[in-house]
Amino acid sequence: MTPLDAPDPSKISGGSSQPESIKVWSNNQVQALQGDHEGQVRDVREPEEPEQHEDPKEPKDPSGSTPAPPASKPPTTVAKTEMELKSFDDYDEGAYVKALAKHSNALHENVKVEEVNYKVEMGIQFQGNEKVSPDDGQTVIAKVHNVDKKQVEILSSSRRLAEEAGRRMAATEFKVRITTADKSEAKKVHEKAQSSAGIAEMTKVMKEETGIDTVPVVTAAPKATVEVKTSIVSHTQEAIALPTGDDLHQIAKESGASNIKVTEQKVTKEGESALLDDVSSSTATSLAYVLLTLAASWLFRE
Repeated sequence: MTPLDAPDPSKISGGSSQPESIKVWSNNQVQALQGDHEGQVRDVREPEEPEQHEDPKEPKDPSGSTPAPPASKPPTTVAKTEMELKSFDDYDEGAYVKALAKHSNALHENVKVEEVNYKVEMGIQFQGNEKVSPDDGQTVIAKVHNVDKKQVEILSSSRRLAEEAGRRMAATEFKVRITTADKSEAKKVHEKAQSSAGIAEMTKVMKEETGIDTVPVVTAAPKATVEVKTSIVSHTQEAIALPTGDDLHQIAKESGASNIKVTEQKVTKEGESALLDDVSSSTATSLAYVLLTLAASWLFRE
């Protein structure tokens, strides 16, 4: 490249030693006029600064400082309680929620009932010459109380031999629990389990279903309980714990129950478990593949 030539004297008018006009060029324009190795002329315009546009969605902070991050959501306490009842009619769910909020120092609107299960537990002994299996007992009890077989749980079973009027008798005893989410169904089960008619019906159904002659005897009176699962959202950043001692028993009293116990209690923060569940094995595999591909391209590039 050679610098621009001086003006041709022949083109100076009037014999003057000065050119008709003198143009002032910037360094960028001079280099552009000189062109590249192939003699091409580049754009001689000076680069312009890009315009800055404000994002209308971003909130403006008059102080100019970075806004503070949003506060984390308050913790939630998920708990299960089991209460003993004389009758299922005694249980008042609205009163239970009110009492739980009051004695736990929680806001009433932050206490929510998630699930309710009504249970009837009893002990039954089948006496006769033949052994009654747990499956036989489950089938007969479900049919007598008009519930699904899966609602009947055999908690324990035992068998013993006894002498009666000079004969050896086999006695099979079961501890049984029937569970339902329907309060009216639970009432029917509880009432029938306490009646002599219900016991007599077991003898008939056992014969029809299994062919076994037996005499059922109640060894533990039917007990009515209600299991309630609740969630309590804290109104602060501190988790709410269920009360103990007298305060806990006061909840039972105000709800229509005679006794109460906490069977489960845990604290969760919204979003944490969902975040962990979202990371599936396929996502992790895809991420590992991308990282390995990038590493290989870096190592083997020219």
